[in-house]
Amino acid sequence: MALFDNLNRKKTGILPYLLLLILAIIILFFISYTSFKMNRALRQSTEQVSRTQEIINEINMLFGNYTGSESAGIKYLISKDSSYLSPIIGYHNKSDMSLKRLRRLTTNNPEQQELLNRVPQLSAELFRELKILDSKVAEKITVSGALSNKIQSIEQHLDSLENIKTEMIAEEYELLKQRKAAYESQMTLTPINILYLSLFTLGSLMFAYSRINSDRKKIGATQNFLQNILENTDNVVHYLVPLHEAEKDEAIDFKVTYVNSKIEAITGRSASNTVNNKLSDIYPFTVAKGLIGVLNDTMERGRPQSREVDYEINGERIWFLSTFAPTHDGITVTSRDITATKEAELNLHQLNKRLESQNLELERTGSFLQNMLSSLQYIISYFEAVRDGDGNIKDFKISYINDKIKDLTGRSAEESTGKLASEEYPFLLNYGDFETYMKVIASGKSKEVEREYHLPKGHFYFCNEILKLGDGVTIVSQDITLRKKAENKLNIANERLALQNMVLNDAEYVAGVGSFSYNLSTETLTYSDNCFRLLGMEPSEKIPSLDLITSLIHPADRKRFEKNVRSTLKERKTVRIEYRLKLHDGKLKNILMQGHFFEKNEEPFMVGVIRDITQEIANEITLQRRNRELERTNAELESFNRVVSHDLQEPLRKIQMFISRMSHTDLQGLSEKGKKYLKKVDQSANRMQLLIRNLLSYARLTEEVESHGPVDLNEVFEKVLDDLSEKIKETGAKIYIPDLPRINGIEFQLEQLFSNLLSNALKYKKHDSVPEITVSTEILPPRIMNEALNPSMSKYLLVTMTDNGIGFDSKQDVKVFQLFQRLHKKHAYEGTGLGLAICKKIVENHNGHIVAKSEPGKGTRMQVYFPYKKSKLMPSN
Repeated sequence: MALFDNLNRKKTGILPYLLLLILAIIILFFISYTSFKMNRALRQSTEQVSRTQEIINEINMLFGNYTGSESAGIKYLISKDSSYLSPIIGYHNKSDMSLKRLRRLTTNNPEQQELLNRVPQLSAELFRELKILDSKVAEKITVSGALSNKIQSIEQHLDSLENIKTEMIAEEYELLKQRKAAYESQMTLTPINILYLSLFTLGSLMFAYSRINSDRKKIGATQNFLQNILENTDNVVHYLVPLHEAEKDEAIDFKVTYVNSKIEAITGRSASNTVNNKLSDIYPFTVAKGLIGVLNDTMERGRPQSREVDYEINGERIWFLSTFAPTHDGITVTSRDITATKEAELNLHQLNKRLESQNLELERTGSFLQNMLSSLQYIISYFEAVRDGDGNIKDFKISYINDKIKDLTGRSAEESTGKLASEEYPFLLNYGDFETYMKVIASGKSKEVEREYHLPKGHFYFCNEILKLGDGVTIVSQDITLRKKAENKLNIANERLALQNMVLNDAEYVAGVGSFSYNLSTETLTYSDNCFRLLGMEPSEKIPSLDLITSLIHPADRKRFEKNVRSTLKERKTVRIEYRLKLHDGKLKNILMQGHFFEKNEEPFMVGVIRDITQEIANEITLQRRNRELERTNAELESFNRVVSHDLQEPLRKIQMFISRMSHTDLQGLSEKGKKYLKKVDQSANRMQLLIRNLLSYARLTEEVESHGPVDLNEVFEKVLDDLSEKIKETGAKIYIPDLPRINGIEFQLEQLFSNLLSNALKYKKHDSVPEITVSTEILPPRIMNEALNPSMSKYLLVTMTDNGIGFDSKQDVKVFQLFQRLHKKHAYEGTGLGLAICKKIVENHNGHIVAKSEPGKGTRMQVYFPYKKSKLMPSN
């Protein structure tokens, strides 16, 4: 109607409409220009935001490869599974490609380029740490306790890379913020003016809009329907766009522009993380299977095709039936998981094979089983229960037994089969086997027991495996006699070893030593319990290591100790080192370490001991001090000897000379009291002279260093008897001396020894009896000697001199050998108290011992022990 109404209207001319058209065109051009600028700015901002997101994704991918490599390396160090090593090379290659792409994407960003310049060195250090891993290195790291250090080193390299990643992502987010601000400022350009100008053309666009909106809704519904189908299907759907190199028709790779959510259940990677990535990056396993070639072939043919292919995804083998369909400028790939079908086919095939094999085996089972039972070294039998009227088991029938039983009972299997077990094998009742069989039948549970049997063929141990079968039991009996004997021997050996270890530990503790062992291949060190104690620690308080003992070395000795240890381990020579330890409680110890090398199973070991020589060094210092004191004392004694031998004897000789003259010339002129006094002076002078001579004799025994030689004791006693012949005649003594052997000694000292002993026996006789003196000898092993004598030789000659004299109290048996010790008043018996002290000194010079045993009124027994070694040079008489 409006169209027809316009026919009746008066025409206004063409110019206004032309002007209006020109104005509308100008406005449209202006709106278009403004919209073009805004759209271009929006597109640039969008591209920049997209580029920023792509850079962020590439950064995550790059550093994800480093994280994956580090994870694989640590898993390998912990699990020793070599399958974790192979992905490291792939991660390395991926990280290099990702780094190149990232450099290209950040070409216009010098800050990012500078951060990327730090990545290659850190990447190289990380992969160098990971690539040097192998089984030997991993084992060495694990045994030596350096596993945590190795993991820490790898994580330090990864932390440095993660810091760079954080800085790069922060830089990209800062750029994203700036670009967003620029976009918002551009969006504020005259929106209201554009809106008003747009209203001018809105009317002309309403019809087109309504049609476009209707089509859009239909397209949206179609897209939703299609998306619902794609998201709920069991198939994985990809849309791939080819990527070409210049002047090449075939694609070198494909880009994933769409994938449905089903992909996450298979690969663990979400659809959003998969889209816009190269096929070779996200699915490298498909490239290895030749998928790029299949896709190029599909595009070349221009028609769909299907393939069955298996992939290794996350350690699992998955089969797919994939359909490749060319679509517009790419390819739609629909993949269906047919793993279950494939496995079913494989299982069915394997089942058919097993059935065929089983059917074949079943034909052989009868004869084979019989042959096997006959040839086994086990006794296999089946006893069927024999029940009474109430259903209780009263016996067992031998339904089957193999021929092995004949070796034990002397009766064949045929003779025993069908008979009652109680009659054929009555010993089973004695050892409780019947009760065990009944328990197994009642419970239905198998049981294993060990039994000891006394059979006609001997004494045996058996391990019986008893299983219920029907209304009876199957018994598999294994002869374990040899094993039991070996176990008994092993138990005895273990007990001895445990005892030896206890003794060794106690011996180490008592001796103040500790032992150690060092494996040069694995660099592991072990200490004994007392070795820990010497280091000031409880046993197993810390892990033994060279670093541990080095840390305890006194700072002044540490460099010398480390140098000696390095030299010893390098040259593998016997070591002997003295050093000081400074323990945790601040105490100092002097330690002597000795060790030597040997090989066991082609592995070098160093074993040795450490000994606490603190007290030895202290004793040595004390000994040196006392030696100096002794040297000073010896010098004083030498001076004393000179005084005694010259200065004291000279006036004494003059006194004796004047007493002698007075006795010859003036004795008659003296009164009785004067004569008495002169006699006492003469006796005192003689006693003084004897004392000086004895002192000189005792002193000379210390100074004399005459060498020892063979001495015939028979000749020694002959000289002694000759020297004391007057005294022997005077007392009427009876002396019994047997044939005496030769010993190694100094002849004149032995003469003085036995002269003093025999003289004492004559001196201390009873007043009312004749002295009887008996000499005897005996060769003794050191084990029957008194431990207080500290025997050190293999044999000793015991010379015993026994008399019937007055004797003395046994409490004085040590005192009699001391200097100037007299058991009687000096007027009762003549002497100086030095005789037995000189005897003791002579015996000690001969590395022997002298013992006095006596009782008052029962005589005295003097026992002298000499080291004795019979040889051609010292034959016995």
